[in-house]
Amino acid sequence: RLVHWPESREVLTPFCVVPPSVQLAEASCFALRDALMLRLQEQFVASVWSPRLETICGYLKQNEALVEGDPDVGQLFGGWNGAEVLVLGPAPTLAAGIPKIRELRERSKLVAISTALQPLIEAGITPDVVIMIDSESIDPLTPDQRASFASVPLVYVPEVQNATLVAWPGPRLVAYLDRPRYDDLRVRWPRQNLWTDGTVTHSAIDLAVRCGASRVTLFGLDFGYPGGVSHTVGTPDFMRVRKGDHGRTLLDGFGNVISSDLNLMTYLRDIEQYIKRHPEVEFLRADRRGANLEGAAWLDD
Repeated sequence: RLVHWPESREVLTPFCVVPPSVQLAEASCFALRDALMLRLQEQFVASVWSPRLETICGYLKQNEALVEGDPDVGQLFGGWNGAEVLVLGPAPTLAAGIPKIRELRERSKLVAISTALQPLIEAGITPDVVIMIDSESIDPLTPDQRASFASVPLVYVPEVQNATLVAWPGPRLVAYLDRPRYDDLRVRWPRQNLWTDGTVTHSAIDLAVRCGASRVTLFGLDFGYPGGVSHTVGTPDFMRVRKGDHGRTLLDGFGNVISSDLNLMTYLRDIEQYIKRHPEVEFLRADRRGANLEGAAWLDD
């Protein structure tokens, strides 16, 4: 039986699919296409992740003294009730959003992903909170920038490398992830969880919501490669991406196809589900060159 159900992203089992043919799906079926590809990749992703787990658990052990001494991220929850929060990421459109971020700064709170800091600092923008969850995160500041961040809190999870955390000049707040590897720490030093299904973007958005935001606006979170680059200029991961490098595509805010990759597409679909779980929050996107995100309106509408 052949079923055409473009609104669905639910994968019923058992199923049979020819992966190259899935890439030819029409735009109305992109969400279902992505769900199918994710299911096909599950075993591969697990095999890649398993060797990293030992290293990450080592980082958790190294950071026990920080976890014991640093306060819980839960201290921030509810502190911005009714606020507009800008979540700032390092993707290609961040640079173009700087003037709008400046305009909204006076009436908004800013949560910045650590890899987005350099373009923001160059523009004279200091966020209210910085967040970091990637175990391979590096120190995002240069020595001459440390003094201006002495009062800016870093929200982190303790699988980030110890040297990166110790180098932060301001206060630190600990968060956990809802993963079995945190069970031992959770018993000894209870801390609040932040949501993620694989990216700090998820945790940054969840932090904004848990702090009480009534509106969350996303800058520099494109889930694709508009302009043929991976990140905005000045970020540590900036690189040029040839069209079709990853064989994956999404629709931008103009209805045009932009290149992406499976990880970014998966993260986007996860956020769409998160938005559905939080109808009390208004979600906005800042730049139509980024991928369309169901449930989030455009800031210029």
